[in-house]
Amino acid sequence: GAISMTNSTVSGNTAGNNYGGIAAFGAVNVEVRNSTIAYNDRANSAGVGFNGLVSSGATVTVVSSIIANNSEKNCTGTNANWTSQGYNLSSDTTCAFVQASDLQPIDPLFAPLANYGGATPTHALLPGSPAIDTGSNGQCPATDQRLVNRPFDGDGNGVAVCDRGAFEARGQIVISDRTVTEGNAGTTNAVFNVTLSPPATGPVSLNYATVAGTATAGSDFNATSGVLNWSAGQAAKTITVQVIGDTLDESDETFTVQLSGASGADIIDGSGAGLILDDDGVSSLVVDDQTVLEGNSGTRDAVFTVTLSPASPQQVTVNYATANGTATAGVDFDAASGSLVFAPGQTTKIVAVHVRGDTIDEGVEETFTLALSNPQNANIADGSGAGVITDDDSAILSLAGQPSVLEGNSGLRPANFTVSLSLTTSFAVTVDYHTGAVVGSGHATPDVDFVSANGTLTFQPGQTLKTVAVNVIGDVVVETDEDFFLEISNGTVATAGSHATGVILNDDLGSRFIYVPLVLR
Repeated sequence: GAISMTNSTVSGNTAGNNYGGIAAFGAVNVEVRNSTIAYNDRANSAGVGFNGLVSSGATVTVVSSIIANNSEKNCTGTNANWTSQGYNLSSDTTCAFVQASDLQPIDPLFAPLANYGGATPTHALLPGSPAIDTGSNGQCPATDQRLVNRPFDGDGNGVAVCDRGAFEARGQIVISDRTVTEGNAGTTNAVFNVTLSPPATGPVSLNYATVAGTATAGSDFNATSGVLNWSAGQAAKTITVQVIGDTLDESDETFTVQLSGASGADIIDGSGAGLILDDDGVSSLVVDDQTVLEGNSGTRDAVFTVTLSPASPQQVTVNYATANGTATAGVDFDAASGSLVFAPGQTTKIVAVHVRGDTIDEGVEETFTLALSNPQNANIADGSGAGVITDDDSAILSLAGQPSVLEGNSGLRPANFTVSLSLTTSFAVTVDYHTGAVVGSGHATPDVDFVSANGTLTFQPGQTLKTVAVNVIGDVVVETDEDFFLEISNGTVATAGSHATGVILNDDLGSRFIYVPLVLR
């Protein structure tokens, strides 16, 4: 029999003991194309779990698909014939993805399983996902799972390339949160930013509407709804909600601006949280959180906003200072400290912290804190601002070189292969290697023509190059040139290019006879 799965999402399933995702048993052909298998689990935690794609005796072909974040192991196979046709992505190295275009192990950066359009739930790809625009236009279907046309220029570089998996990112829409002091009378605008990334290449539209939380429409804010429209090249829009001032001493109150019904793009974060700060008591100080993409050089500012609410008739002061988290002052950011002075009537101050760019793969986001202390004439309501430095560097392992070595008549000669990291890292990276040869004439024989080699390479922080020397064994046998190969596997970062061939050049010639005529006199 045969099973073909295209533009499908298998996610959120739980099995009793194993096989939470897809299990194929027996003489069956299974093709998985532009599909997503993720977040599948099992109820029984004993032993080793396989909850993504499992095969026993089946022939499995996978192309342009994502198998990621399943509990324990993504894939396993017993007496199975696995074939990767490339452009796959896995969060671990269990799926036999060996093509140069495959990516593993790497986080696909999924949004939660939800309805992002179409008839069935999908995992949207978050901005910066390595699956966006890295598939194959020659292998992907004409639409994604939601019937959205493929390909789409999801990274905004001017070239439309299909995405890996079941979801084609066609522009991601997010809405900001907003905090506003209510005031004692009239209205104050809460302005929500709605951002489309990358900018629109054609018409995009969506609906929006306010939703009451602890705040009540009509008494705490004016309900609003409508439609936002983008034309080609546009990226940012705003939604304004009028907050109604009063003199009641009450708790801070909440409402939401909800996005829906997007056309031409996908809503990734469609819920904007509105917070109305009551200003009918002692003034309070709040510092916000900031996330900054580190960049590759120079500095970028994490600009924290310190808000005083309500405005005070007195001068208000407060101290601030940065503190290390997983980020280190002097390496990842510049330490900052000082005092803020709010003149009577002032409500906001900013503190800019310089974040340092680099081309080092740190592996994870790094954090620091901006802390407020020692307030005068005010209270601190939220005095800890979280600074998040988003790492934008992803190191990739690759195997290069096709050495050709004259065998010699005796002894050993090295055939040198180079394993490289595309970027330096701040953590140790390991990868296994082993030699091999194809059985048959014309191919080298392990430990006859070359010395078998296997082991593990460790790249310490800052290292980017390693050499694997495979010793070729000299002889005086007349033979054809022979080949063998070196493979790398189980890398702790993504691998692109895991196979290289070495050639042993024969330098032995056959016997030659010289005939000299004998002349008798």
